[in-house]
Amino acid sequence: MDKHKIYASNIKMKSVYVDYLDGTQKKIALEMYKSKQNLKEHHIKIIDEKRSELSLTVDYSVRGTFIK
Repeated sequence: MDKHKIYASNIKMKSVYVDYLDGTQKKIALEMYKSKQNLKEHHIKIIDEKRSELSLTVDYSVRGTFIK
């Protein structure tokens, strides 16, 4: 749910929900940063990704070698 919709709604304890969403966003951003750093340390580059409802397919290279 969007934070603006929470503030515009009549639910009680709006700030608790918004704080929870903010905390979750920060955790996700930190985890993404760590994942990107880990890929960089191991010389892994994401070339292409294809998403469907059931899967994620990624083409990548490791130390310059393309892997499909």
